Amino acid sequence: MFYVTKDVRRALEAELWVPALFTALAGIDICSALSSDNGETSGAQYKRWVENRASDIGLSAEDVYKLRCGMLHQGKYQGKTYDRIVFSLPVPNNIVLHMNTFGETYNLDLRRFCESICRAIDHWWQQNETDEVVSRNYSETVQFRPDGAQYGFSGFPVLA
Repeated sequence: MFYVTKDVRRALEAELWVPALFTALAGIDICSALSSDNGETSGAQYKRWVENRASDIGLSAEDVYKLRCGMLHQGKYQGKTYDRIVFSLPVPNNIVLHMNTFGETYNLDLRRFCESICRAIDHWWQQNETDEVVSRNYSETVQFRPDGAQYGFSGFPVLA
């Protein structure tokens, strides 16, 4: 399993809502960068990735990108379609609020939204893991390395 989705799911299990959302949104960036020749991505590539692989997550590619930019840079939604996005969280009686519009506010269930992104990323990873460009770029990503890494850091786990 791709490390990004593993971390999103662990964050959801631990009820670390903001890290789960940040990591899911960044995961799309990582995937689109992994498949580019120069290992970098752009807003256009991010939106194209969402359109082609995650169109069922409840937001347009433009709104997902705006959510990503706003959340990762300012900690807020700077959307195009809605004034605000409200992510509902689990409640004891198992009521799920997902894909609802209340005036200019849009509601998504955080777990479902993140899991939809994770499924899209996992599916993409299964299809592209052995691609030459993806493999080359993936080897350069910061990730958990249980046996260490180069540069004198071997024999113990690191993030490198």
